[in-house]
Amino acid sequence: MNDLFIQGLTIDWNRVRPYNYVRQIPAISGIDTFTFHKPITFFVGENGSGKSTLLEAIAVAYGFNAEGGTKNYSFSTYNSHSELCEAMTISKGYRRPKFGYFLRAESFYNVATKEIDYSDDDHPSKGYHQKSHGESFLAIAQDYMGADGVYIFDEPEAALSPQRQLTLLINIYRCAQEGAQFIIVSHSPILLGMPDAEIFSFDNGTIHPCQYEDTDSYVITKTFVNNRQHFLNQLLNEETQCRERTFHMSDSTLKELWQQVAEKKSCEAKQKELTAQRDTLADCLKKLEKSKLAEQADVDRLEGHSLAAFFYQVIGKMDEKLDKERQEAYAARVKYDAALHDLSSVDADLKQIQNRLARLSDCESQYQAALSEKIKSIKVSAHPAAQQIAESESRIAALKVQKRELLEAINAGKTALHTVNEVLETLHNAEGWSTWDVMGGGLMADLAKYEELDDAQKQIEQLQVELRRFKTELADVEITADLQVTVDSFLKFADFFFDGLFADWAVLDHINQAQSRVENTKGKIKRVLALLKKMREDVDVQIADEKEKQEQLAVETEL
Repeated sequence: MNDLFIQGLTIDWNRVRPYNYVRQIPAISGIDTFTFHKPITFFVGENGSGKSTLLEAIAVAYGFNAEGGTKNYSFSTYNSHSELCEAMTISKGYRRPKFGYFLRAESFYNVATKEIDYSDDDHPSKGYHQKSHGESFLAIAQDYMGADGVYIFDEPEAALSPQRQLTLLINIYRCAQEGAQFIIVSHSPILLGMPDAEIFSFDNGTIHPCQYEDTDSYVITKTFVNNRQHFLNQLLNEETQCRERTFHMSDSTLKELWQQVAEKKSCEAKQKELTAQRDTLADCLKKLEKSKLAEQADVDRLEGHSLAAFFYQVIGKMDEKLDKERQEAYAARVKYDAALHDLSSVDADLKQIQNRLARLSDCESQYQAALSEKIKSIKVSAHPAAQQIAESESRIAALKVQKRELLEAINAGKTALHTVNEVLETLHNAEGWSTWDVMGGGLMADLAKYEELDDAQKQIEQLQVELRRFKTELADVEITADLQVTVDSFLKFADFFFDGLFADWAVLDHINQAQSRVENTKGKIKRVLALLKKMREDVDVQIADEKEKQEQLAVETEL
């Protein structure tokens, strides 16, 4: 057993909602347990690989404030941390740390501000805002780092010069030698060169050990420093060539592809309509074929030696009847032939459309690639449309955030609605046993009734948790989406709490009252869900409209 303060972690994925974004991060979603082996551990990887998300969860699960600081810091400027920390269990060592600090570059300003608020005569402010960003970062290391401490740093090199990074390296190494533990996210080739540190890479969708010389920070920095001119020439020439190719891309080609995409959509609509027509005609043809065969059978029966033919001959109506049946058979055959001709014509049109669609099968991907390149060209140019495209992309990004929040709220509401239905089913069963009790069901009916009521109580307790989460998600929708959703205007969550409701179930009427209240709750949830779904649909329309405007702008802009 090692003597580290944080020896490892375990993630219970059952406590992470299915739609939560952390499940979409391959490196994180692929782990259930993780073990630390050395006093200094580095997390490395490309932006978005999940290293900071895991580091944040470790810090919060260990007891630090999500925005940083010591364990005594308790504030929230913006609640953005994932629920991964709630599903994480930290394996702690036998030693207790004397010190600790969670430093993250992105929220350091907020921590420095709160440090002033937390100061008093016995603990005067360090005045981090009076120092430069780099000086403040280094001061944190000097003020709070010591032996027997736990330190979790997210990109501590962000504000430091190379020389100051070396100073930080020395301090970290010294403290680790004296019993401290560090878990650090870093892109710095200087800090990553720390002696006897363990490095884990988050690239390629897995968390795996990595040698210093294999990190991108080291490889790219070394390549650049040792071959600067060659590196720049190759990089910038490729960029220039790419830009020139993009700038000189034929606008007529882009417009042609745009027309092909429009044609494909038209063909797809025609194909859908023709397929429906074919199915209808095929059904009709089967009926007409049966009718044709039946009418011809009537003619054949009269022309043959049937009893019907003998009868009509006897009464002298043979010619009249035969003419009538022949007319009906002819009419049936004409209808069948006409329908068959229509079906053949539809099949021919459908085949033509399908052949055209086959030729247009790749036009959308070609168009999107060309459009993407055109947009890039506009953005790097001085064209007036560049600003419009940038603003459009910002609006689309904001709308996607709104959609994500709405989907999270919808899923939370669906979960609560499912539990509500379970409660109602349980109460219905209890109602049945209570009725039986009233009719003299005796002890067994009492036991069965109260067992159902116990289940209802447990379900309602779970429902309260889910409704609380639903309300939380709705708050996110209200704040983030800015869709003017005021929860209290349509949903009184105080009504959802069933304090004392199940204290006495001796009377059937109590169950009926409970059912009514739960049904009321169900109705409120369904109304909210309907509103959220409409809001999501509206956001989808806005995103589609914005993309269409951006697309039209790109197609019409000539560089």
